[in-house]
Amino acid sequence: MAPLTSQELRLDSRNEHEDSATFSAPWNEIWTIGVSPQGGYSLSLMIQAAQAWVRLPSTHSHPTAAPHIDPLHVSATFVYPQSISKPLSIVVKPLKRGKGVTLAQVDLTQENTVVLTAKLYLTNFAARRGADPPIKGPSFPSHPCPLTKPGEVTSQSKHYGGKQVKFRELISMRRDDAFEERNKGKVAGAWFEITGDGERDGLADGKERGVGYHWLPIFCDMYLRPPEQRDLYPKGTAWWYPTLSLSIEYKRSLPQDVLLRRWGEVSWVDFTQDGQYDNSVQIWSHPADNHLLDPSMREEDGPQILAIARQVALSTPLGQQGGEKRRMQARSTSEQGEGKGAKL
Repeated sequence: MAPLTSQELRLDSRNEHEDSATFSAPWNEIWTIGVSPQGGYSLSLMIQAAQAWVRLPSTHSHPTAAPHIDPLHVSATFVYPQSISKPLSIVVKPLKRGKGVTLAQVDLTQENTVVLTAKLYLTNFAARRGADPPIKGPSFPSHPCPLTKPGEVTSQSKHYGGKQVKFRELISMRRDDAFEERNKGKVAGAWFEITGDGERDGLADGKERGVGYHWLPIFCDMYLRPPEQRDLYPKGTAWWYPTLSLSIEYKRSLPQDVLLRRWGEVSWVDFTQDGQYDNSVQIWSHPADNHLLDPSMREEDGPQILAIARQVALSTPLGQQGGEKRRMQARSTSEQGEGKGAKL
């Protein structure tokens, strides 16, 4: 299975009256850190489900609207840790269907418990640009990509993450040392490339959809310089960064039929307090891939902004991962028990 391009999403049920749908998919164990799925990977499954839901024929759709297949903004809250040992279901419900955007509530559930919930705006970027009159508002010049040009980065390529990151050998990374030096180490930057052999031919059959969109949450949830409580734990401690919330804003349409295998990332942490911190991320295109975004664009046009993200997460030793999961599961069981008692 190609970890990024293979999709095994299944439509389990549909309620035409409520305009909702339930999907299921197998976990791909390659996208785990320790014993937990990577948060961006879980969110990527939910975005795929929302796109599949939008493509279903529906009498509830706006009669003159183009299909809203492009994610515009997603805001996710991680309620409980997900477990790859349990099957998952994804429920998509509409909150609004308009001409320009669709707003959906998307819940990832395990054992009838919502473990991850998100609100997702979808649109059609091409239709917005081609509207008559075009949908345009006040605009400001986008600032150029602050990273060093990929061909001028001198650092050696290496795999991303430590041994507990199972997908590390799929991805190579080159730190932008010159950029980080210019920012005195307060802002991190790097160029990434997907190098896993399973991805090279993942689109050969032409059946994959939305590939460009659903990899973005995975990489918005990858840290370049996460905080570590070095004064409290021994040197060499492996760290786990469970996500509390993750918001992503897509800045443009992405290819539906090809995988963008290279990208740049800029990230920084503003505040860290008591093991909780925030992380801001910018995802930029590799300039050599600009023609995949728009046939009229050239490499000389430079990197293009693809998305920005904001995340709140915890910083905790990886050894506490199992204990944290057990505490969360025990609390969930207790709450369910209290609910049953109140109902009786």
